[in-house]
Amino acid sequence: MKVAIVAPSAVPFRIGGAENLWWGLLHHVNQHTSHQADLIKIPSRESSFWELIDNYWNFAQLDLSHFDLVISTKYPAWMVEHPNHVCFLQHKLRGLYDQCPPHCAPPYAASHPEIAELQQFMARNQGLRSALPEFYGRMKAIRDRQSDFPPDAFSFPGPLIREILYFLDGIGLAPSAIKKYAAISHNVANRRDYFPTGVPVDVFYHPPILQQFYQGRYEYLFTVSRLEQGSKRIGTLIEAMKYVKANIQFKIAGTGDDVPHLKQLAGDDPRIEFLGFVNDQALTKLYADAFAVLYIPYDEDYGLITVEAMMSGKPVITATDSGGTNEFVRNGETGYSVAPEPRAIAQCIDALCAAPDRTRQMGRAALQLVQPITWENTIARLLDGTGLSTTYRPDPKRQKMAVAVTYPVFPPRGGGTARIFHLYRHLARTFDIELVTFTEHNEPFSGEIAPGLWETRIPMSPQHLEAEATIRARVEVLQISDVVMPQLCHLTPDYAKALKQAIATADIVVACRPYLLPLIRELTDKPVWYETHDVEVDVKSKIYPADGLGQELLQQVQQVERDACRYSELVMVCSNRDALRLQNLYQVDSGKFVEVPNGVDLDSVNYVSLEERYLKKAALGLTQTFTALFLGSWHKPNVDAVRTIVEMAIALPDVTFLVMGNVSSAFSTYKPPNDDEFLQTHQSLSHDGFIQESYRAYFGREVDDGAKEHYLWLLNSGQHNRNSFLKEIQQSLEFVEKVKTSIDIPPNFSFIGEVDDHTKDVFLGVVDVALNPIVSGSGTNIKMLDYFAAGVPVLSTPFGVRGLGLEHQKHCTIAELDQFADAIQMLQQEDSATKSMRVETARRYVEEKFDWRAIANSLLTYIEQKP
Repeated sequence: MKVAIVAPSAVPFRIGGAENLWWGLLHHVNQHTSHQADLIKIPSRESSFWELIDNYWNFAQLDLSHFDLVISTKYPAWMVEHPNHVCFLQHKLRGLYDQCPPHCAPPYAASHPEIAELQQFMARNQGLRSALPEFYGRMKAIRDRQSDFPPDAFSFPGPLIREILYFLDGIGLAPSAIKKYAAISHNVANRRDYFPTGVPVDVFYHPPILQQFYQGRYEYLFTVSRLEQGSKRIGTLIEAMKYVKANIQFKIAGTGDDVPHLKQLAGDDPRIEFLGFVNDQALTKLYADAFAVLYIPYDEDYGLITVEAMMSGKPVITATDSGGTNEFVRNGETGYSVAPEPRAIAQCIDALCAAPDRTRQMGRAALQLVQPITWENTIARLLDGTGLSTTYRPDPKRQKMAVAVTYPVFPPRGGGTARIFHLYRHLARTFDIELVTFTEHNEPFSGEIAPGLWETRIPMSPQHLEAEATIRARVEVLQISDVVMPQLCHLTPDYAKALKQAIATADIVVACRPYLLPLIRELTDKPVWYETHDVEVDVKSKIYPADGLGQELLQQVQQVERDACRYSELVMVCSNRDALRLQNLYQVDSGKFVEVPNGVDLDSVNYVSLEERYLKKAALGLTQTFTALFLGSWHKPNVDAVRTIVEMAIALPDVTFLVMGNVSSAFSTYKPPNDDEFLQTHQSLSHDGFIQESYRAYFGREVDDGAKEHYLWLLNSGQHNRNSFLKEIQQSLEFVEKVKTSIDIPPNFSFIGEVDDHTKDVFLGVVDVALNPIVSGSGTNIKMLDYFAAGVPVLSTPFGVRGLGLEHQKHCTIAELDQFADAIQMLQQEDSATKSMRVETARRYVEEKFDWRAIANSLLTYIEQKP
């Protein structure tokens, strides 16, 4: 399909947010879809009454019938007539709309009968394109005899030109003229008089045209803007610096007529630096190394600077009246939104400077917030409903990988998802990569989760979930979703369809873990690579019963793992230890294997030195507490480790032991409520509220949408009453508890459970030692890398350091399980200098060997050299 992006070219020419959108759409439609696009611009002066009239006429005259779709975003480009016209509205002529909106603007008091007739004509023909020829005929007649009319009629800005533009915009944006309305922000969508009354307006955010944002150092305050008098309010930021107590530099990038005045306002403050014009590469680095970004425009349409800052992992300080910026700045979470007053802004700056760790966390939260803002998502939403396909194709200059995964990847939670996300996002610098994933929740997703890395997430069908639940009940093991995937994946036909589409444009197909290999082989004969996180049969044999259905499932695991090793052209393993095991198990050629070790994303882990750790503990009143942390997911080696830690806690009552991660879910410490009391207490709730409160009370979590819809239907249809509903979830709870381990925990032991990244970061910043009492399993332990990256002293078993090349007392303390209690006591007494040297050595070692960027580069080199 052929797409025309239609826009005015400002005279004099300048680059701003509008150009960012047009160029971005042009590039990504042409490079990443099956469509072709052209950018059609008409020079548009707008410094006088008649120049505006001419601009609207020039666009109204354009014949773009040789295009299948027209996209306009700004006045007067939407005057183009086309049967398939999408308006992605940035703004109208703000000087005539926002300062004196149509609903309250007084009409021009015409003293000349011809102008009065023009006003009456416009009132009779609102929204009618057929009236344009006569309208412009009347305007030509007035223009030819302009001296016969009152001079104030042609004032600009003025009431008559305002009426005329309302009339013309009403024609260009009439429901009969536009197939789809969209807005770049809720701020734009909610402006009165911007859209015809009652039309649906889709709101979605477009990304910057700049790419490759990254997180660098945290050194200075930064802003970038056109430095002209008006709505950007750079002067207010300079005034705020007079009240900032922190010794931090403020860098200002940009050019404009107001520079001399702003420099005068800054005076001799050595902290304020004017950078002038900066190119894209320099701008990206300025964002990367900023401590925070300041941006307080008045009623901004969208605010790309906010998005650029957040894509660089930086919090933003904005103003409460800044408009679109407040759709991203969540107070105290991704930045601060305050009154546009110098003292208020200064207080926020000082607050950020006083809590650098919290500031970095806000930056990470900001980065996560804007991750879904991609050109792929923008174009898909823009073309939705236009009759054009939004199917994406890879860049023809790059190879593509299609990766089949049995669980959702973004945002990463736990070691497995973190490995997939970070490995493939760095491989995406060379390959286009699409992850096709399953989810148990009714939350489909398709979008770019990192530059060049897409995830297509498919919910399991009800039939799939029901069949899985039946097998789970028979084998009495909760973790079976992956193992039964070979026999159940066809019950979710949408997944096979999505994977087939991804494979169609792929050069390489990757089976991430072995369980979707049978489906891959059904769909394609393209080259297959196998990425394994461990030796599956060894891991599952520790979980599944060795008889009955459990034995059948283990045999299936062994068969699918054997096929994955033998059929794949390349096998990526976490450690050479796993490679040797797989070779011996399945008689596989050793030349197929390449070690791709587990790694750590150093940008997302806050390193806390030993000195900072003591200060943090003091601030929390924990100086007299020695705390040991274990981090793990629900796998048998971690479950066994928790049992061992409980024994340590009993032996060391003066040490506080914490267990973080969903390994906590493997242990039963929960008592459900009494059914009768619960029914009586919550009898006044609606069915919806009753279901939600039941899940909170019985399962200790929120109900997911699919389960809620199912139970609502049963209750509303009368097939369930509330008593039978409670009995059903009680039975589900009994099954869940049946596969858990009952445990009596001492008072100095606590389960923290699964937490968000910020909470995890807080704990890693104050604990005294991280434990890895692992004695079984496969692969390598990712938790070790998280510990080292955060600067935590580590105590591990010899087995726990397998595949990592770590040395006793150089990087961590290594001891057998029966020596852990003594080793913890020794760490309590160890001098700070020795301990500090060890954690710093470990951090440097991780930076050199296990940063995901370095791991991906090593794999790319191997792939390039592979015959």
